[in-house]
Amino acid sequence: MLIKQIADEICGYERNFVVHADVIRGTDAAELDFDVVTIIDYPSEEAYQAALAKQQSPEGRRAIHDDELNLFDQSKLRYFRVDVQRSEF
Repeated sequence: MLIKQIADEICGYERNFVVHADVIRGTDAAELDFDVVTIIDYPSEEAYQAALAKQQSPEGRRAIHDDELNLFDQSKLRYFRVDVQRSEF
């Protein structure tokens, strides 16, 4: 997997495909314009920062961009960071 070769700090990677037939939207909610959500996990903030530096290096950017050209519509890509809060049951 390319991303693991670039940033070995990653400890988890999953690709989640939207089941559009099962989407529940509010009456004013926009239609989904994506079909996959990729989640990349890091064991710590330090690992995330180290991986980000590698991914944003000229070599890392070029490798990721070239790979994504084979998979995604570049004009629709969105990247964002989330703070996960889990509840124990």
